[in-house]
Amino acid sequence: MTSLPGTETGSESPDTAAAQLASAVGALWNKYRDAIFARVDAVEEAARALADDRLDEELRRRAEHEAHKLAGAVGGFGFAEASRLAREAEDVLVGRAAPTPDQALRLAELATAIRAELERPLPQ
Repeated sequence: MTSLPGTETGSESPDTAAAQLASAVGALWNKYRDAIFARVDAVEEAARALADDRLDEELRRRAEHEAHKLAGAVGGFGFAEASRLAREAEDVLVGRAAPTPDQALRLAELATAIRAELERPLPQ
């Protein structure tokens, strides 16, 4: 069994190991938080553009890509619901056909819900 640098094998309680892991995840969240919220911004921008009937192909593709990356990234931090919502946003943005007015409303709801989920404390 190998130990983490600065630790002694077998001397840590499960609570100490869990605390160290939570600390490491928290540090990573702090490092990537702004980039993750920039991805949410892109989905929100696409939702506004779609509502105003000005969603062009470039913005749609960028928002679809950001929603895809968002779904994977936030799931890794324990935000399962935000990940599910981001996958749904990606589905709305997939380039098969222009999204309908109902889908435009749903995309706006999804963007708002994703942001709200990610503003909660980091899951343990």
